[in-house]
Amino acid sequence: MSVVIAREGRDPFEVLVGHDGFGLVEFTIAELEAAGQDVVRDPLTEELDHALVVGSKTLATRRHLAKTCRWVVRPFSQQA
Repeated sequence: MSVVIAREGRDPFEVLVGHDGFGLVEFTIAELEAAGQDVVRDPLTEELDHALVVGSKTLATRRHLAKTCRWVVRPFSQQA
């Protein structure tokens, strides 16, 4: 799973540039680790705060993460 590590003072909408229709949720690293996941930094040219969440994403894990996450920016449609 691809993620962006939060940085103090960064506007969350900046992360969504070029990803129209997507939303943004947050987890803490402790929450991901409790679900058996590891966070590995993977900076990209276009996103220096990029990281990967590594670990088996069983159905139980995916359900747990869905219940644990919190909305930062809800998805919206840009229909005219």
